Amino acid sequence: DTERVALITLGDLLLHTERAGEAEEAYRDALARPAPPVVRAEAAWRLAQSLLQRGKVPEALELCRETASGLTGDEEVLRAQLGVVRSRAHLMLSEFGQATAVADEACAAAERIAGVAPDVAGAVRARAYWVLGVVARLRGKPDEATGWLRRAAEAARGAGLGEVTGRALFNMAAIALELGKIGQAEQLLADALAEARQVGDGYGIGRILHALGTARVAAGKPDEAMKLFADAHGLKTRMGDPLGAANSEHALALVMLSQGRAEDARALLARILVSTEELGERRARAHYLDSLAMVDLVDGDQRAAQHHLADAAAIAAEVDNPSLRASVSIHRALALLASGDLAAAAAAARDGAQQVAGADAGLYVTVSIEHAALAACMALVSGDRAAAAASAADMASRASKAGDVRYGEAARRISAAIASAADGPAPPAATLPRLLWVSGDR
Repeated sequence: DTERVALITLGDLLLHTERAGEAEEAYRDALARPAPPVVRAEAAWRLAQSLLQRGKVPEALELCRETASGLTGDEEVLRAQLGVVRSRAHLMLSEFGQATAVADEACAAAERIAGVAPDVAGAVRARAYWVLGVVARLRGKPDEATGWLRRAAEAARGAGLGEVTGRALFNMAAIALELGKIGQAEQLLADALAEARQVGDGYGIGRILHALGTARVAAGKPDEAMKLFADAHGLKTRMGDPLGAANSEHALALVMLSQGRAEDARALLARILVSTEELGERRARAHYLDSLAMVDLVDGDQRAAQHHLADAAAIAAEVDNPSLRASVSIHRALALLASGDLAAAAAAARDGAQQVAGADAGLYVTVSIEHAALAACMALVSGDRAAAAASAADMASRASKAGDVRYGEAARRISAAIASAADGPAPPAATLPRLLWVSGDR
């Protein structure tokens, strides 16, 4: 028993550090020792939490289910702890409905155990509120998400869970970034970084470095962004976070594309798709496929782009993330336009417009900017130079309001192409994606 307690304590100490692999081994060793189901459950929910951080989501989910089935009805404290880890597993698999339902159950369980185990109840609430906040964020409900995340941060501070506090602040920063509120995002990221460093949360630090890189991309500073993405990737790799590392590589690939390094971007995205195939996270996979289609379009391979976008759209239809669906719809319309099929592009653009309208206040600002860019390109190819100029101006205004230098420059490139059409033919439709996504060749 003493050895088991020591192993669990060792795991708790190392869980969020660069020695997270040793934490997983310690929890596995503790769980392997013969003990009653109640005692094993203490190690099991911790091991499941460790597995989630290290990208082993299906194993974590099965461990939670198996352990809970061995408990009696009187062991509600352990059920609550297993439940809140299970809700996060569903979140990581983009199963948002199940994640919400299980998190709600965990919140109800926290109320029932608050009298006998107030500290555990506070920790369960903090983690469950965090799941509910992240789900709301991904469903395009920023106000609801911020409310849950604030409650998560408050509960986490009360429970002494610095890593959950930091991750709640990080997600609030991500919402601000997605809505184009760069200054607010950077302040929240600074607060999140302070929390993460205080408790040595390497996973949290990796995500914050990535988010700072995203802000640098929008600021038109790709070299600074690439360094931050590379640092984030290195840390996540050392932590054993394969999906997090892949997401940072994905961001690097998009910067490469913006620099005209299409083949480098393609090779990196292809490797990411292979390396993450077994992780089960569908939303990220749809983004990778969508980005690969962007590379195809810049290269002028509309057929490959449409193939990758069809795969991305199939996933997006199953995942409740309005901005993802809208982005894929916009890119499908752009691919059809680039191929010269104006009628099909117009139909796809109408679908994209419906997706944008449906997303409403939760739409990522970059998607709304690209929607304006699509309208400008459609009008240009159709020969309506006045409408094209108006849409390009709308794109520039949206980029300026969001402080997005990258898309501001793209708006100027598109405007220049529209102006040049006054003295001659419009640029070939196949070249328009390059105007949108490539800022310069290297």
